[in-house]
Amino acid sequence: MASSMKLRSELNSQKDQLAELKDMIERVRELQENFVENSYDKPSQLRADRWYSSKLADQMKILKARIEFIQKEIDNLNSMTRKDDFKRKKIERLISEANILLQIEKEKDQDKKANFQRPKQS
Repeated sequence: MASSMKLRSELNSQKDQLAELKDMIERVRELQENFVENSYDKPSQLRADRWYSSKLADQMKILKARIEFIQKEIDNLNSMTRKDDFKRKKIERLISEANILLQIEKEKDQDKKANFQRPKQS
């Protein structure tokens, strides 16, 4: 039960990180769209704009790679959660069946005791 809660907590954490990364990608896209190359008077201005453009492209690659990694983690956690739920349900079913069998045995023992303690009628 504790492992199931831990898995769900980790899954929620990964989903939160994924949402944050998607927001960051959207911001980088906006920056790229708003980036306008000007006519340059100096080569340093051109280099600065190229550097900025290059950094935005690098950030986009990094964010996409992180999203891909987190998506794989989420898929793995979903799989583990399904397996954990299946195991837990199977254990609960086995416990329920064992309790039923114990109850049946208890009732049989009570019937035997009741039959044994009855006086014989002649």
